[in-house]
Amino acid sequence: MGVATKSSTSQNPIYCGEAPDAGVAVGTINELADALASRRISASTLLEQIIKRIEALDTRLNAVVVRDFERAREAAHAADIALSQGERRPLLGIPFTVKEAINVAGLPTTWGFPEFKDFIPKEDALITSRAKRAGAVLLGKTNVPLGLGDFQSHNDIYGTTNNPWDVSRSPGGSSGGSAAAIAAGFGSLSLDDIFDLQDQVTASVVGAIEPRLQQAEIERAGRKPTESLDAYDYFLRGMASFHLFTRDSLLEARRLFQRATELDANYAVAVGKDDPTALWSGGINLAYLAAVLETAAAYIDRAIVLNPNLAAAWSASGWLRIYLGEPASAIERLERSRRLSPLDPIAYMGYAGMALALLLADRYDEAASWAAKAINEQPNWAMPLRVAAIAYALSDRIVEAGEAMARLREFDPTLRLSNLERVAPPFRRPEDRARYADGLRRAGLPE
Repeated sequence: MGVATKSSTSQNPIYCGEAPDAGVAVGTINELADALASRRISASTLLEQIIKRIEALDTRLNAVVVRDFERAREAAHAADIALSQGERRPLLGIPFTVKEAINVAGLPTTWGFPEFKDFIPKEDALITSRAKRAGAVLLGKTNVPLGLGDFQSHNDIYGTTNNPWDVSRSPGGSSGGSAAAIAAGFGSLSLDDIFDLQDQVTASVVGAIEPRLQQAEIERAGRKPTESLDAYDYFLRGMASFHLFTRDSLLEARRLFQRATELDANYAVAVGKDDPTALWSGGINLAYLAAVLETAAAYIDRAIVLNPNLAAAWSASGWLRIYLGEPASAIERLERSRRLSPLDPIAYMGYAGMALALLLADRYDEAASWAAKAINEQPNWAMPLRVAAIAYALSDRIVEAGEAMARLREFDPTLRLSNLERVAPPFRRPEDRARYADGLRRAGLPE
């Protein structure tokens, strides 16, 4: 579920000096729970402080657009009785609001659509009932944009919600009402988007299933006789070569993709067009083989727009940010890829990318750890061996750097600093290229 809470470091909005003294009403949930449990304040007193604050300030903000104060007073009184008898529940006596789109028995749920203004649900949504069972006291509902589909919070039923820090500005959407309520001290808890949880679950399921299905298809295509291959089979064999991610294997993947288009000129996946897999794989090929980074980034970003749950596209996007010299952004994108598909058959590519991004961020010990994970998953790939050797060398772990270099030399005995360009990533920043070469030099790579 989406939950907005008051931060312990939050300040009051700039105009809140007009409001009555809020007492402890604007504390964090933990602070409020401690105050209630120790009886430094009663649930009823806490509630009245917040109601007074809403009544003083919300005319200008329009955040809490459906109020349920009388039932809140009854719930707060019941919470005080329970607290006095030693009862403890996670949210006992703590006031909260919910987003207008979330059902509360007896209160309207419209999503901002005028045609739904008379709809009054008879039951609480699950998220609402669970908060109440935990002891929370419902104050009311907060404003939303029409259909929850805008970057501000306005609709023809409730009007416009304003930003507590500057009432000429918007608090955003689709949870602008909740954001404004929390910022203004109208309680310390607001339940926002039930759909956030749904999106996370969907993304995790799709992200986990998609790469496994493709891996099974790749294995199937690999067992077929060459004379029986169709365009899709050549595409899958191309993906198998692509996953090896060496210069030679990428060139072989391109040959196989070309063969797929020869067999079927309308085969959208191999040709590219608007297929996410073709876009991200083509983009990373452009980056690695031709160093055409801006075009590559555009292809990969397009893949993510078409399928935001495609873990491989997020991984490729992370690699592009490495090449562009943006390690912080790369780490975020690679982490998202890993969350989407933690058991991806090509997870080692993400591990290696994370290692390289951390290396560029001067986090050498972490880089070595991620490189080791990649090596464990794909022991025949030289790239993470190079990153491991560099990370060890730059963190003065000389023995481990030497061991990694020895293993790298066994794998690629012809590699020298003089021919490093044939395997080095296409770094945009000169300092990244220099760091890469210097680390290998310190690890013992010959000139």
